[in-house]
Amino acid sequence: MARYRVKTMIASCVALALFLGLGSAALAASFSDVNAATAGSYGISPEELARISSGYPDGTWQPWRLVTRAEFTKMADTAFAIPMANPSTPTFTDVDPGDHFYTYIEGAHVAGLVKGVAVGVFAPSSPITREQAIAIAARQVAADEDFKLSGMTEDEITAALGRFSDASSISRGLRPEVAFAVTRHLVEGTKAGVLTPQAMITRVAAAALLLRAMEPSALWLDESDNGTAVSVKVGSTIKVVLTGNPTTGYGWTPALSEADAKILQQQGDPEYVPDSNLIGAGGTYTFTFLAIATGDAQLKLVYLRPWESVPPLKTFSVSVKVEKQPLDGTSWRLEGWSVDSLSAGDFTITATFKDGQISGQAAVNSYGGPYTAGPDDRFSVGTLVHTLMAGSEPAMRAENLYYELLGQARKYQLTSGKLTLTDANGNELLIFKPAS
Repeated sequence: MARYRVKTMIASCVALALFLGLGSAALAASFSDVNAATAGSYGISPEELARISSGYPDGTWQPWRLVTRAEFTKMADTAFAIPMANPSTPTFTDVDPGDHFYTYIEGAHVAGLVKGVAVGVFAPSSPITREQAIAIAARQVAADEDFKLSGMTEDEITAALGRFSDASSISRGLRPEVAFAVTRHLVEGTKAGVLTPQAMITRVAAAALLLRAMEPSALWLDESDNGTAVSVKVGSTIKVVLTGNPTTGYGWTPALSEADAKILQQQGDPEYVPDSNLIGAGGTYTFTFLAIATGDAQLKLVYLRPWESVPPLKTFSVSVKVEKQPLDGTSWRLEGWSVDSLSAGDFTITATFKDGQISGQAAVNSYGGPYTAGPDDRFSVGTLVHTLMAGSEPAMRAENLYYELLGQARKYQLTSGKLTLTDANGNELLIFKPAS
């Protein structure tokens, strides 16, 4: 059945640059020990690493360093915009109010993301294991989907974990979380078919896990959704998972009309994963489509042998209604912000929302990137791109401050004809008035 994931939108800088006609990534990270190849081997970028952690004072990010339970909790709080908590009585006996990570761990505990390793014990300085990190990410995604992990049956858990030879080494209390993470493609395992749940996790692997949990709004469909109707927002991703066996000559192929292809755009080639290494074994195809415009479309795929002139053996079809994001079609000019050293009104800073993208002028340069805004007032922007023109020192400082505050925004409010962006705790960051 259809499965939703609603998280922060993070898109590739290359795709955004093509959309905007701009040439450089904004807020580029400059860690001395991280390059595009290092991050790219995990399917992420240095800019995305900077969204998870600001690195160390010496300018390094230390991607291969092992992550402690306290460090990963802070990274998760940052990734998911979890409000910090500061109770007078500590939840865990080994996490004191004076510890610099106290409010992060307490906040994550209130949000239901973390648990102790024993009654009243958190073990903040212990390296976090892969299964513990996966469980934290899975709990957040499940909460966003209103999915009850406790409701997973043993058959569902076994089916999800069945392709991993070391599934029996997963701690019993974390099996639902890990199984859920597998079904939502937060974790794939190695090519050898192992999860290594008890292994320690590095900073770069931890960041990649959290970034996958922060993927664009996504709707997962499978064969049980055939013939149904769904609704998504512009900028949302649709994943279609279908079973097949290419050794028979049959394969799944998209069959979108020209009009439908202007609303739903296929992203890359489908991913095929065999069920086993046995000769003749079947597997699953995963197709990815991006909702690029509003309208009604038919998402259709056919299972056939391309050389045969006969009707397809199977057909998958879903009616898709693509609606605009809540702020789409509006334009604004910044009139106030949570900065005392500069007046927002002294600079031309604008924001226009269209087709799931935010763009405008940021004091000196033009910028753009994806955004999400939900009916529950959630708000976030993804990776931004901008031009590289130079300006006066105050203008460049104002531009950098704007990008920083925009990246911190987690909620939006439309009151008295103004748009206000706030952080996760409701503190005002940016106040816009309608653009003339």
